[in-house]
Amino acid sequence: MTFLKKIIKRHLGDLNVLRTKYFLKKAGYPKTLRIDITAFCNAKCPFCPRIAMPDARLSGKMSLEKFSSIITEATKFGIKTIKLYITSEPLLHPKFSKFIDIIKSKNLEVQVSTNLSVVQHRLNDLAKVNKLQLSIEGWDKISYEKYRFPLKYERARENYKFLINDPNLKSIFKEIHLPVTKLTNLKKFFKLWGNVDSIRIDFMQPYNDFNKENNTFISKFPLQLKDEIYQLEEKLVKTCYDPFDEIVIGFDGKVHLCCLDFHAELPLGNIENGFDNVLKNHKRKSIQKEFLTGDVKTCNDCSQFMVASKSQKDNLIKQIDLAWKDIKPNSKIIFYDKVWEK
Repeated sequence: MTFLKKIIKRHLGDLNVLRTKYFLKKAGYPKTLRIDITAFCNAKCPFCPRIAMPDARLSGKMSLEKFSSIITEATKFGIKTIKLYITSEPLLHPKFSKFIDIIKSKNLEVQVSTNLSVVQHRLNDLAKVNKLQLSIEGWDKISYEKYRFPLKYERARENYKFLINDPNLKSIFKEIHLPVTKLTNLKKFFKLWGNVDSIRIDFMQPYNDFNKENNTFISKFPLQLKDEIYQLEEKLVKTCYDPFDEIVIGFDGKVHLCCLDFHAELPLGNIENGFDNVLKNHKRKSIQKEFLTGDVKTCNDCSQFMVASKSQKDNLIKQIDLAWKDIKPNSKIIFYDKVWEK
């Protein structure tokens, strides 16, 4: 965030910034499309919203024909970036390479997230993406296999080395989004994984469940990690750009509200009805209105609005600084507006 943007945001406040952008048509016209090409994931991470997902959302995959049609319409609609991840491991789709080729044939930017379990036979495909997000939380074998159960540490390390050392992947931007807990050993983490382009650090948050009775999200702390996740505070002013700036599609074409909506229970329509109808959807419009008026109901208890205190942030900054000075990783380290880099 530039210095000028910080001043404007501090002066206006998050809610007024959102209102201004919406009025100026800088929000509400999505340029990013998220798609789950498969519902499968081979990990059972204890912090992941998949633990609360309906059974019907845990299996299935998108056909090439449906995907090709979506991408063609997305191009006409003005979408510029395709993110192939929401609730699953996209590399598990047997036709992953063809999905990538369809996106690149339309000259769209493509971003992929992977848990590093099935990378080796996808190296040629991954060489075509613009950004690769690696899902890693562990700093040694024990912690890795706890957070990414039942995946194996040795396989992840081997695949990580392939990604870092493959000459065809040198130009691909690689990032780790690290949600830290009270136990996270940053020094060991930087030493193990500190050769990606950037490591973006945040606090591990609760996951979102869904209340069918009143169509609202509920944030819940995972029981298995209850003693190690920081106790976060509920944000008072709740603003979010996701219902404005992204379209999120499940493997069956159902529209999700955002990347934290793993249930797809809200009546937001199906992409088969067309992009224009997705944006005009009554429920989507009503949720946007909730954010614009500041009267947030549907997403009031979303995990996105559970934030760290100033003292927790200051303490983590000290930990990052110590780990940075000791290890000097090649990665740029990002924590909110703080940056550590060589």
